[in-house]
Amino acid sequence: MTVPEEPRNQDDERRAQASASDEHVGAPDSHPERVSDERTTEASVAGGSADFVADDTPETPVEVPVRRPVDRRGLALVGARALTGVVAVAAAAGLIAGASLLPLPSLRTTPPSVAVVPDATEERLACPGPLVELTDAGDEGAAVRAFGSADPIADATGDLEQTGLMADDISGAAPVALTAQPSEDEPGLPSLVAGAQSQSAATADVRGFAATACGVPSGDSWLVGGATTTGRTTFIGLTNPTAVAANVTLTLYGEQGPVTAPGTAGISVPAGGQIVLPLAGFAPDLVSPVVHVQSRGGQVVATLQQTIVRGLEAGGVDLVGATAAPAASLTVPGVAVTGSAALAGRIGEAGFEDLQTVLRLFVADDADVTARVSVVPDDGSTTGASFDLPLEAGRVTDLPLDNLTDGSYTVHVEADAPIVGAVRLSQVGATGAVDVGWLPAAPPLSDDALVTIARGGSPTLYLANRTDDAVTAEVSGQAVEVPAGSSARVPVAAGSTVPLAGVEGLYAAVTITGDGAIASYPVLPRSASADPVRVYP
Repeated sequence: MTVPEEPRNQDDERRAQASASDEHVGAPDSHPERVSDERTTEASVAGGSADFVADDTPETPVEVPVRRPVDRRGLALVGARALTGVVAVAAAAGLIAGASLLPLPSLRTTPPSVAVVPDATEERLACPGPLVELTDAGDEGAAVRAFGSADPIADATGDLEQTGLMADDISGAAPVALTAQPSEDEPGLPSLVAGAQSQSAATADVRGFAATACGVPSGDSWLVGGATTTGRTTFIGLTNPTAVAANVTLTLYGEQGPVTAPGTAGISVPAGGQIVLPLAGFAPDLVSPVVHVQSRGGQVVATLQQTIVRGLEAGGVDLVGATAAPAASLTVPGVAVTGSAALAGRIGEAGFEDLQTVLRLFVADDADVTARVSVVPDDGSTTGASFDLPLEAGRVTDLPLDNLTDGSYTVHVEADAPIVGAVRLSQVGATGAVDVGWLPAAPPLSDDALVTIARGGSPTLYLANRTDDAVTAEVSGQAVEVPAGSSARVPVAAGSTVPLAGVEGLYAAVTITGDGAIASYPVLPRSASADPVRVYP
């Protein structure tokens, strides 16, 4: 018997269709356009209800995640895994922290290099020549004229040649160039060479004694000394012993600060020549000038010449060489004071104020500093002085050194910036004749040196030791003990040559005194032109 099929309602048909569609989940729709084109939805709202009529396209079922119950074992497993992760992270952090505290290995390499000793070359010096003065040149105004003889002397450990140089626009004797060949005894080192000159003057406008060392040509040097006030005339001498013309720039400073003047740049000094310029042409009425000399091309030896006339009385002359290069400390040995009572008497007269002993300082930097000045007697007594001195950048400072009794002293200056300086001394003779002398700061010496002693007066060699240990030096082969922090004096013969040995780190100067005469100049170190040079490929 055939059992008739029970009729299925609409819900049963839909479940059947859904079941059939489950079998084809993921299969591509053969008629995709039916989803967008044939499916329509109509809604009629009546009495707050809505009926939806859908087409026959089967609906895609939405899978709802089923949350499974977690038993105690699962909780323990999850906790163990989490704890393991925390421990691992902590261990990694500990390793990183420990590595940061331990010294890390470093890899350092020293680049290959070789020390090359250049072949020793000839050494050059230049002596500035005789004193000069201003003369009446008629319609052309004043002219510079040389007079007298400078009496230069020189010596060297190698062959020495002396050559006269041209002196443009100056009549009279010419300056001298000194050229020394490498020593045959020490072929790897440049020759030790030294020279000095001196001259006494007794004209109506120039009277006194002047002496200076023959200088080393340089592209950068400092001149400290002179004045351009009434009765004080200062000349700048530029001597070029090289074979190349020099282009020179002068930078001027005074007690009021930098001095701007036309004509201080582009000054041409011919090869093998010399020019002399009145400082007052650039900067009149300067009480305390300092001149920075820079040259391109050829190098020059720069000097100052100061002459003093008080009323109708000629009152001194001196030649001043370059001072030691700017440094945080400077030393001026050989500050000889004689006839202090006679000086004190004349300082009280009108126009004689600049007979006073003065330390002139300038900061070669842009910052104000406080300098620490020490005036140390050479005889080891405790009558010296020590004090602080404020120095303003750009301004020259003159510090009077009062109450110095007869004797010799060494002046030390320390600062927190590079400085340059010199000391001015005066001498009054038995007849009342007055002279002036400028003592530039001395450079430190190398192991050995050579110094010539200019002719005239009574010369003395001064050796200053700024270290904490005594130094035994040799002067002309004789041992000389230089105490720690003090100085030694050695009388030397005028016109002689004095070899020095074992003087590394010392400072030295020659001071010449006489009746109404004083002059001084520093001892220069051996040239560094043949020092070893380290080359990196």
